Amino acid sequence: MNGGPTSVGESQLVAHATYFSVTLLTKDTCIMAAPKSISLTGPDGALQTFSSLAQACTALGQPYKQVHKRLHYLGWPPEKALGIQPTVPRNKPVTIAIPNGRVRHFASEREASRALGVPYLVAYRRLRRGWTPEQAFEIVAAPRRESPAAKEVVLTVGGETLRWRSLAQAAIANGLIRSSVKDRIRRGWTLPQALGLENSGRPPHKIATTVTDNGVTRTFESITEAANAYRFSVDLVNARLHTLKWTVEEALGIVLRPGYNDLCYGLIYIITHTESGRQYVGQTKEATVGDRWELHILEAYKNSKKTVRPIIKAIQTYGPNAFTYTRLDNAHSHAELNEKEVFWIERLKTLMPNGFNATRGGQGLESGRSVEVGGVRYKTLTAASEQLRVPLSSASRWLKKGTPEQAFGLEPKPKRKSSRGHVVEFTHEGKKDRYASLRAAADAHGVSESNLQRRLKDSWSIQEALELVERPGAKQKKPVRIRLDGEMVTYVSRGAAARSHGLSVQTFLIRIRRGWSTRRALLTPAGKQGRRMKQK
Repeated sequence: MNGGPTSVGESQLVAHATYFSVTLLTKDTCIMAAPKSISLTGPDGALQTFSSLAQACTALGQPYKQVHKRLHYLGWPPEKALGIQPTVPRNKPVTIAIPNGRVRHFASEREASRALGVPYLVAYRRLRRGWTPEQAFEIVAAPRRESPAAKEVVLTVGGETLRWRSLAQAAIANGLIRSSVKDRIRRGWTLPQALGLENSGRPPHKIATTVTDNGVTRTFESITEAANAYRFSVDLVNARLHTLKWTVEEALGIVLRPGYNDLCYGLIYIITHTESGRQYVGQTKEATVGDRWELHILEAYKNSKKTVRPIIKAIQTYGPNAFTYTRLDNAHSHAELNEKEVFWIERLKTLMPNGFNATRGGQGLESGRSVEVGGVRYKTLTAASEQLRVPLSSASRWLKKGTPEQAFGLEPKPKRKSSRGHVVEFTHEGKKDRYASLRAAADAHGVSESNLQRRLKDSWSIQEALELVERPGAKQKKPVRIRLDGEMVTYVSRGAAARSHGLSVQTFLIRIRRGWSTRRALLTPAGKQGRRMKQK
């Protein structure tokens, strides 16, 4: 072995070998650390020295483990740890004065807890905080807690003196809560500003909002109140107002956006891999398909390692220049955009493995969009879920697979289709091949179905996955060369090398991935690194 152990198992084996080689050495050659002596001072002042801690424990009749724990973990001095210096007893006697004039004595705090019905840990913590025994065991009232919030608050505002018993009382009197007032003070506000008695110079937290709904003017105290009245998410309304620059009526769904009424709401586009002809159908709300393509490229090169989207993996594998894109269709509403995406994916057969689409399309309806179920239109998906008593998560999931009526239980839900039942169609050497499923295609070409699915997930084309064509940039077979009995032996592939030594290809590849050398991976018999085979 060159360079030391090459795997975790080999490292452990070397460690065990090293351990046994040390323990089997003779006394003349074994090097061991000398025990540390310990000196103790007795109650009479006499100094006594022991060669080791174990000898001191044996002489004084103390258990070694307990003494070691006291010294190294609890930090006790040696005399206290070995029992020479007396320790303070943990059971402290308790004396409690009863209101009728009697006095009760208890041998310990635990005994008092049992007799008076107070949990021991509760009484223990109270006593350590400085409570009297009568307060700790609830004979008399508990002491009033002293804190900064309990200090009296005195302010002079506009020539008038205001006085409150505590900061909490001042906050409640001004319609606030103490935590909000303390947070404002922490951010640098003065106390009158934090209580709302003076203008802080900052914009108000609540802004009155006026909307016009069907000719009727409605005024709300804040955007939050308006969003709750129209059953919209506050975050969604704020995003529409401040990020997208919508009007208040558009953000609340009172007035539809212009995109709902013309043909510019969204686009259906198609991306084509020039060499293999595989395609991807998608939808976008960007102004042009080129803007959406730039976002695809950005996603491929930004957080690229762990993506599972086939189109993104394909861009990473072949590069952006290997693809072309074009506009395929457009839609004037969100529902139509989803329907057309499903239609074009089905028509062009771009679902994997024929294309790069991982789903049948249709992203469902967003929670901020209106939805029509059974002839009744609801302003949001949430409102429909609450009215029809269907969980929002269930409705959102089924909207991707069927109609709104099926999602909300008014019609039978669509039957689930097996992922193995996809028809596989491709062209090879001018001949069109068609198979009922991936399994049928794998069996026909002598390829494992699991390998076929793994290759397709790694953005291989169907021809490459079925080993009909050689994958560009990588050879299907890699020769293996090792030296045996002084001669260089060459195998045409890793599979041939593994089979010639009685190993499965999977075992050989796993060993290589774990860092084994090629020679060791081939010459070690199967079965717990060869131990089972050697015993036989």
